Amino acid sequence: MMLKKRVISALIAIGVGAPFIIFAGKFAIYLFTLIIHAACLYEYFNMTMGKDSPKELRLSGVFTGIAVLFIYIFFGKAAFISALTITVISYAVYFLIRMDKNLDELTPKNNSQVGKVITDLSLIIFGIFFFSLLLSYIPLLRDSYDGLKWVIMLMAVVWLGDTGAFFTGSKYGKRKLYPKISPNKSLEGAFGGIIFSIVAAVLCKWIFFWSLDYVDCIVLGTIGAVFGQVGDLVESMFKRAVAVKDSGSVMPGHGGVLDRFDGIIFAAPFFYFYVSMFF
Repeated sequence: MMLKKRVISALIAIGVGAPFIIFAGKFAIYLFTLIIHAACLYEYFNMTMGKDSPKELRLSGVFTGIAVLFIYIFFGKAAFISALTITVISYAVYFLIRMDKNLDELTPKNNSQVGKVITDLSLIIFGIFFFSLLLSYIPLLRDSYDGLKWVIMLMAVVWLGDTGAFFTGSKYGKRKLYPKISPNKSLEGAFGGIIFSIVAAVLCKWIFFWSLDYVDCIVLGTIGAVFGQVGDLVESMFKRAVAVKDSGSVMPGHGGVLDRFDGIIFAAPFFYFYVSMFF
């Protein structure tokens, strides 16, 4: 039943998203990235900060993150750095005022509230930096030569590798990959994911990217699989730390948007680095 849900929701997402990304021009990728960015931030803040933090604070983090990435896409790196600087200073001042209110009385309960202020500030700043910086490589990749092909290949490599790791691990998995963080992942599954990712890269070459050679397919398939799995483990670390199973429930069988895009987030920078160096 779970597998059926995974397949159906994946097909719906591909059926809706693929035509939009392919035929709507480069601005479709910009909009797509901003939407994914907003969803990932929303799920991340809900997971890590919880309901104890004001909803307005979490939402402000989401909107600030969208603004920062928007500035990067349309105004460049200098404006992006300025936006991040203003973000850090603004939140520091906000939490400084909030801390002052919590320091009126020094009691054990009050001290825990002060700790919560520091934790929330750290989570807000880290989340905006983390997702804005890593997701910025998707529009960068799209703006490179043959950018649409690279973006489609990135998604194919990471997602087919994830599927391959799931099925290979389910059937042949015996040795645990990182049991303290993700007890269901195995070394056999990780190796199967690499093989499936390389196959995805070769299929992309045969279908629409004839200029690639097979060495590129092997390298990019391996990059996508390895860093996609690292991204998955990092997200598992977040979820393990706050004791949740999924980042959200927007995609039946998959969990949240962050559950589905964690691998893309980590693989995109390395795809871009490879493309920048060799193409």
